[in-house]
Amino acid sequence: MSAESSLLFQVPERYRRAVSTLSVFVVWLTYGSVMIGMASGYTDWFMTKTPWNQLLCFLLLVLNFPINTRPLAICFVVCFAIGFCAELIGVNTGLLFGVYHYLPNFGPGMGGVPYLIGTNWAVLGFIAFGVSATLKLTARSRMVIAALLMVALDALMEPVAAQFGFWQFAGNEVPIWNYVCWFLVALPMQYLLLRVKPVINNRFCMHLLSANFIFFLWSNVVHQS
Repeated sequence: MSAESSLLFQVPERYRRAVSTLSVFVVWLTYGSVMIGMASGYTDWFMTKTPWNQLLCFLLLVLNFPINTRPLAICFVVCFAIGFCAELIGVNTGLLFGVYHYLPNFGPGMGGVPYLIGTNWAVLGFIAFGVSATLKLTARSRMVIAALLMVALDALMEPVAAQFGFWQFAGNEVPIWNYVCWFLVALPMQYLLLRVKPVINNRFCMHLLSANFIFFLWSNVVHQS
């Protein structure tokens, strides 16, 4: 093990496959349970537990991406800071994303922005990178596709965000500028990851991103019908 890789905790090689399989199981168990619970009339209860889901996704990412070197840890912190600062500007000035505010279900924060929003940006950036890395395209093309995947997921979140107690735009209308800003914020995250060149558990990234897409697709069908 190199000095670089020993800086942070990592799962021993002989356990990685088992941890990956268990993590994928936990992802689908969690998201499946939430969908069943919501279908049974407990949407409000499950949505108040959103911070716990975000923390679980973060923990699984650390174990499975894996974030096991100092450059990757710094990259995660920078992605967190990029997302969080962009949201601070957006919420307090309306210059980014549009005129909106956060609702209670993302937990405590600062300046009107929940702390876990930064984590959400970083986790999504990492798993979108992991999925795009499987494509046999140029690095620049993969970077753009990963950013577009992040925008696509936001497009699925927006119709139900206010109903789920996440955030709300003025007049309940999401401006096109929101999606432009999502792309502009996501792109530097993907560039940073390309520079770091991590070893990735693409399987885990694919499952976690797919679970999010399926959950919000399902939510749009059920809660917008």
